[in-house]
Amino acid sequence: MSGSGDQPKNGNKSFPVPAAAKHPGLKSKFNSLQERPAAIDPLLTLDDVCTLLQLEPATIYQLTYKGKVPHYKIANRLRFRQSEILSWIDDQRVTKNLQFEQGD
Repeated sequence: MSGSGDQPKNGNKSFPVPAAAKHPGLKSKFNSLQERPAAIDPLLTLDDVCTLLQLEPATIYQLTYKGKVPHYKIANRLRFRQSEILSWIDDQRVTKNLQFEQGD
């Protein structure tokens, strides 16, 4: 059943990139699809997180064991959501309130 009727008319087996001149309505639909936020937050590996945080794997293992960094175990491997790691980094910010005592 792989006759010429199964092939797309333009001969491409993959989806063609919409051309503005040929299909003006497709360009707006294509742009609206690209403007949507990604539905899937990428998962990072241990090596990715080590590179991002500039820490050794043993340190990351300790942080996950103590429950200090958000993580998942998938097939007995550590995985980290990118958005959760970036949020966790923001939560680690240290701010100091310096209050000077007034002396004599």
